[in-house]
Amino acid sequence: MKDVRTRGLAAAMLLLATAWVADAATLSVESNGTDSPTCGIAAPCRSIGRAVAHALPNDRIVVGPGSYGSDLDQDGVVNEPGEEPLSGAGGIIVDQPLEIVSRLGASSTVLRTSAIGFDVRSSNVTIGRRNHGFTLASTSLPFAVAGAGLLDGVRIAGNVLALDGPDAPAGILAIGTRGARFEDNRIDAPRGCGVGIYLQDSGGVVANNAIFGCSKGVQVELGVSMRLVHNTVAGNVRSGAAGKGAGFDLQGDIAEVSGNVVLGNGTGVIVRTTPIASFRNNAFIASTTNCGVQNLSDGTLVAAGNYWGAASGPGADPADAACGIAAATSVVTTPFLGSDPTQAQVALR
Repeated sequence: MKDVRTRGLAAAMLLLATAWVADAATLSVESNGTDSPTCGIAAPCRSIGRAVAHALPNDRIVVGPGSYGSDLDQDGVVNEPGEEPLSGAGGIIVDQPLEIVSRLGASSTVLRTSAIGFDVRSSNVTIGRRNHGFTLASTSLPFAVAGAGLLDGVRIAGNVLALDGPDAPAGILAIGTRGARFEDNRIDAPRGCGVGIYLQDSGGVVANNAIFGCSKGVQVELGVSMRLVHNTVAGNVRSGAAGKGAGFDLQGDIAEVSGNVVLGNGTGVIVRTTPIASFRNNAFIASTTNCGVQNLSDGTLVAAGNYWGAASGPGADPADAACGIAAATSVVTTPFLGSDPTQAQVALR
């Protein structure tokens, strides 16, 4: 009898799962679409926001190539037909599980906004994938990820974030996430920004991102089993502050820092909490403070197996050094790598 009940329960669960998949729909957005009351499935919407408003949980939205934004005709009037929603600091609010991707990738799918681009307030949201992301041109905040409670399973991937102005606080800001993935994004701030990726009370993976021109590349506060792997952070130097700034600024439970290229930042990596279980195969090169790694914790950072910008290991220019603030603070650097372990990243389109 027990086996019969078990088989019956398994069959019921399979039927429920099949029904869930069948109910999920794919909505389309095109630059020649129309924001009608029924757009998305029968005919494409013009704006991503209208498709999001028409979607049900677990639907997929596919966006065609073209330009999208809150003021497409640049007449100073927002929220006109076909334009993305804009209210206060908010842009496209995603408050249910959805997948939003572009059909042809970030090179041909552009969202322009002066406010938050995507405002993620739900668990299990995916925006972009490698070669299926978006270019977000913003003077503010392209991605905000924060809900009323803990958000699980958020993925922001394959996007190009063009931060146009020094007032931009961050490229991606996430508060209170678990199991999140921030990967394959490119963040470029030629006129400066606060932080490329800012994570507070969050856990997950930051991988294969490239971040240029902010005060800090990645800042993690109160991290939860956070892994940072195969990122490139370059030229993140605080403007007007005598070369300060950092590639990474890390606090909390950091599980892994490996395979990153940390090039030409103020300080390479600032570590505020130890231990870090895996801190290896990184390249610290040409930090303007000469500190490839600065340990500000009250413990020992084991940083063996890294490259410090010269075959001779950490030290004075042209190498980067390991730095601390007290005699009790130390950074273990030996054995170090005698050659640059940097590998080319996969290109995005």
